[in-house]
Amino acid sequence: MQETVPNKFPITYFLDPAVYRHCHLEIPKPDVSLPSGILNIVKDPETTRDIANQYFHSFHLWLPIIYRSKFYGSVLQQSLQKDVDLALLVACMKIVLPRQNGSGRPVSRLYPLIKHYFVQLEQVGLLTITTLQAMIILATYEMGHGIYPAAYLTIGSCARYAVALGLDRAIFEWDDSHEWTLMEEKHRVWWAVVILERSMNVNFPSRALCTLDPVEKQYLPLLDEDWNDDVPPKGTPYTVSSLNDEKMGKFARLAQATHLLSRVLRHVSDTETHHEFLYHERDTLDRALRSLLSLTVAEEKAYGLAYCSPVAVLSSALLILHSYYQLNQDGTVCIDAEESYPAVMELTAQVILPIAHRLRNNSSSSSPCNPSPLVLNWMYRSIVLFQGLLEQGDHVSLYADCIKVTREAIEDLSLLWPIGKYFLDLLETRALTNMRMEF
Repeated sequence: MQETVPNKFPITYFLDPAVYRHCHLEIPKPDVSLPSGILNIVKDPETTRDIANQYFHSFHLWLPIIYRSKFYGSVLQQSLQKDVDLALLVACMKIVLPRQNGSGRPVSRLYPLIKHYFVQLEQVGLLTITTLQAMIILATYEMGHGIYPAAYLTIGSCARYAVALGLDRAIFEWDDSHEWTLMEEKHRVWWAVVILERSMNVNFPSRALCTLDPVEKQYLPLLDEDWNDDVPPKGTPYTVSSLNDEKMGKFARLAQATHLLSRVLRHVSDTETHHEFLYHERDTLDRALRSLLSLTVAEEKAYGLAYCSPVAVLSSALLILHSYYQLNQDGTVCIDAEESYPAVMELTAQVILPIAHRLRNNSSSSSPCNPSPLVLNWMYRSIVLFQGLLEQGDHVSLYADCIKVTREAIEDLSLLWPIGKYFLDLLETRALTNMRMEF
């Protein structure tokens, strides 16, 4: 029978934070053993380094939330067997690695073990940013594998965990000292939670969120290359209110895109504001989305990237915004949508077609990229809307080509993220039941 580990978490942290700070209290690491399935992964430093190397050259490229130097330093010190949160992080890194044989990625046998261990660590009072990083990776794994409602609930837990760590306040803070890398790590982890939670609500804009919407004074992530290489910034980081044409990293662009998506979700869920103001706000959001979308598409072309996350988020936001205004309550087409909606769909086709061409043979490529699962929802939504326009006889050859190539891209990406198979099944269901193109 497993011995019960006492919870030594200082409850003063929650009951009276002032006393906690004044008395310089600390949260102790619990003395809890690792399950054999996780211990077998981390007991060999060479195996851990191999997992990390694969992770930092795949998943990390689009969701860079782990401070690489600190991580490898922990491996060098061989502290993984006693740092249970770090060992859990390595296990989560392992399950999101792409399969080498191209045969698809079923749910890992490690997954239920990891889920159970998260519960165990919560019961013994572990509260660390490393645990939160592991939880974020796990939530993404669940999203990409279609494991619901677990994915939704895990993201909600990430939000509460991040707030408990004070990351919602740290996003407004900056430290120019030698601790800048740790402060940047906090910023990136907070943005990851905000990004995943908004992405989860794309198909249900009115669903309540656990985190507040981004605001202008919050800091954006630094250049990814600088953070990875420990190159300190020359000044304070850019904020949400910074101009789009400033040079920013991929993750900062994803944060900017998520900020606009957040505004769109709030806009289409607004039932209180006068319609004239909403029309004005719609036009403002439309211009902002088009501007940033054009910039991110150009950046991906210039740097040969195919992670697609900012493009997918921005294009999804644009589709949500204009789909909302396409029909009146009686089902008739809105007068001002007769021109704007087709124009947005043409823009979507121009954006998605070259990306789908790049991704439809991704698994067989000599140097496959590792796009995020966020891309698949955007592709699915686009196909549904293209199909509706195809039935109306608009730009038949363009939209037919988009549907064909994008479906093939989803099929290929399903080897990396099995949620793609569910989206393909949904497309078949819509076709068999003659569903309209609404969401």
